[in-house]
Amino acid sequence: MTKGALAILVHGGTENWSPQRWKSRFDDACRNRRILLLPDPECDPAEVHYAAVWKPKAGELASFPSLRVIFNLGAGVDALMAETTLPEVPLVRVAVSDLTDRMAEYVVLHVLMHHRQEPYLRESQHEKRWAPKFQWPAGSISVGIMGLGTLGANTADVLRRLGFRVAG
Repeated sequence: MTKGALAILVHGGTENWSPQRWKSRFDDACRNRRILLLPDPECDPAEVHYAAVWKPKAGELASFPSLRVIFNLGAGVDALMAETTLPEVPLVRVAVSDLTDRMAEYVVLHVLMHHRQEPYLRESQHEKRWAPKFQWPAGSISVGIMGLGTLGANTADVLRRLGFRVAG
């Protein structure tokens, strides 16, 4: 019995979402499985059992009659949920600590920028004016997070450790 192939369907346009980069990563991790970077003229759609995707095009996944699972490579599944021809197979969101920690860094950066009035201070500096405003302590500020899944819960924990009141 042969192992089913994994098809990579990545559409993102940035270096981080380079399909070739993802293929290289899967080639290293799945040495005993055929990894297909689509489009591939030699691909037999029936051979594809697994799909690793980021923002697949409409109808792409429906073309694989033997598909068993879809791995979404990013945090957002919006593009998949909007797909009317999405096969009825398990959908797995890939969660890695690197993504989780980087997302927390990004959110904390912006919370602190607003909390510490960074845009105002940058404008003041540009105008060569020193007129700082009162800054509330973190404990008097509430931060709302929509969704306490893997990313949201980790971000909430980091903000809570900084002293912010967090609600999700």
